[in-house]
Amino acid sequence: PCHWSSHFKSFDNRHFTFSGICQYLLARDCEDHSFSIVIETVQCADDPDAVCTRSVTVRLPALHNSLVKLKHGGGVAMDGQDIQL
Repeated sequence: PCHWSSHFKSFDNRHFTFSGICQYLLARDCEDHSFSIVIETVQCADDPDAVCTRSVTVRLPALHNSLVKLKHGGGVAMDGQDIQL
């Protein structure tokens, strides 16, 4: 059977692949912590050997610690509340 993994490209153009199921810190401002980006991966519903992205969350401490969550399927939530774009 095929095994699907998440593929990423870093800011210095390096490519990497992993198949973990968890939440991972994808990026963060190291100097003043003005933002962080967390990705959540889960087992895909249609393939037990595949990993899918459930959501990407951007935290913005300078904006009252706002959270913007981009969900699988195109949904967006702001501070836990679904919003329409």
